[in-house]
Amino acid sequence: MLTWFAAAPIRYEALVWLTFGLLTLSSVLPAMARTGAPPRWQRRIPVWGFVLLVSLCFQVARWPWWFAEREINVDESQMIAEAITLQQDPVFWRSVDGTTHGPLDAYPLLLAKVLGLPLDHGSARLIGTLLRLIAVLAAYGTFRRFWDEDVARLMVLPPLLFLGLGTNLDFGYYTSEVVPIALLSVGLWGTVHPVARPGSNLAWCAGALALGAAPWAKLQAAPIAAALLAWLALAELRRHRWWGIAGWKRVALLTTAAAAPTVGFVLMTLATGQFAYAWESYIQQNLSYTSAHQHDFAAMIGSFWSFTSMGPGVTPLFGGALICVAALGFGLCKTSDRHLGTAIAGVFAASSFYATLAPGRLFPHYLMLLVLPATVLAAAALQSHWTTSSTAGSRPRRVALVLGWLGLLVLPLALSRAQHPHSEVARLPDLQAHKRGAVARHILQLASPGDAMGHWGWMPRYYVQTRLRMATRVAHSERCIMPSPLSEHWRAIYLADLTATRPPVFIDTVGPGSFAFTDRSQFGHESFPALAAFIAANYTLIADRDGTRIYQLRPNP
Repeated sequence: MLTWFAAAPIRYEALVWLTFGLLTLSSVLPAMARTGAPPRWQRRIPVWGFVLLVSLCFQVARWPWWFAEREINVDESQMIAEAITLQQDPVFWRSVDGTTHGPLDAYPLLLAKVLGLPLDHGSARLIGTLLRLIAVLAAYGTFRRFWDEDVARLMVLPPLLFLGLGTNLDFGYYTSEVVPIALLSVGLWGTVHPVARPGSNLAWCAGALALGAAPWAKLQAAPIAAALLAWLALAELRRHRWWGIAGWKRVALLTTAAAAPTVGFVLMTLATGQFAYAWESYIQQNLSYTSAHQHDFAAMIGSFWSFTSMGPGVTPLFGGALICVAALGFGLCKTSDRHLGTAIAGVFAASSFYATLAPGRLFPHYLMLLVLPATVLAAAALQSHWTTSSTAGSRPRRVALVLGWLGLLVLPLALSRAQHPHSEVARLPDLQAHKRGAVARHILQLASPGDAMGHWGWMPRYYVQTRLRMATRVAHSERCIMPSPLSEHWRAIYLADLTATRPPVFIDTVGPGSFAFTDRSQFGHESFPALAAFIAANYTLIADRDGTRIYQLRPNP
């Protein structure tokens, strides 16, 4: 089957556009139908049918990523290596340190084993597809809470084009943003409700729990979650006239549910003796990482549009959302429910914009944090004129509104996608046939399944290709290699982990063709004298292949 699609990639493209076309018709035609009774198209495709159609479109568009077994980004390989290690010791920070990402980015990858799949790039992208789909469907649920069903279905199309059909490599792999955006979207869906229809305590708690969990996937999501939770608390107090005891009870419930993930992780680290390490590595080191930005916040704002143009299919979404807000008269909603939706859209967008730019680094995958906020903002803008266009005798205005929305948000994204077909489809048979490189094959001659592997450098792909667990709690040694006030501290922890594990294989990936570090004289393991002494005393150099030195543990005398 892969060969059949690879022989003529147009077959895949035709299938994608056929499915997306059906979904678009199911969204657009009811919105343009005569007002009054529910249109026949909507009756024929109920909510559950629309959800299935969105899910089908996601699967049809994203399946090539599941078979493109190659490393696209080292971060993805790092998280897979962590999941491989967590299978044997599931305590994060004791066996695994995600450095800039948290435990909830790595744990979902364990689902691959539950499904009987190997932990590799393909299974990680399958799980990433599921998380993206959850994010889009939860956003659809949020749209339906505040706005008309027609608006909700129309607004599903832009994020689906971006997160589902998009072919930009920066958004194709399992990024550290997929779990946060799913949690934030689910959290928003569970907690926000129009004033006239307050939600159940169960949904409220589940949504708050998801928002509280988002920073434990990536600390960068913390400002977004905090802003949403603060706004929700204020909205509850206002709804109960500030002094009402019912409002304070709801706020207490919200706070308790949102704090539960943090309490859980604190208790876990205290029970396993990892609290100090987790605090230092995840909190302090991340704050230090942000403060050592490459660009200040003002410079990031000034370069935002050039930031979005770093890859295909990005600028149309944010540009279209901004034009949509301006053109449709954002904030002209007529009822308190609409104002509530407008307010939450503004809070979501503003906090996400800050979180995306605050680290001061032009990493395109950060822009995933803005996809759903931009869509929610555009949905609020569309709804602002939807009510008046839906009255009797205003069908021409409604049709014009739908066509204008299509031209602003959907058409630019669709054209960008059409200009950049999927680059992996033609290569799938070859990528499947060469899952392991020469280095990985050589390593597997020296180690058995379940063994650990030591690694100096920044090439976590070899953990994925060999499926050996990490001998140290970090999948790369960047913090040990780069000079910093704490580099000796991280080196001591690295060497202690390696000494305790004594893996049968140790590799030094600093060399020609490697990621980030290629100069052995400056960055090789010999630059760490204590490590060099340990390797010299206990390991034998077996091979030097493709810029990687492979060492085997000598048997004890």
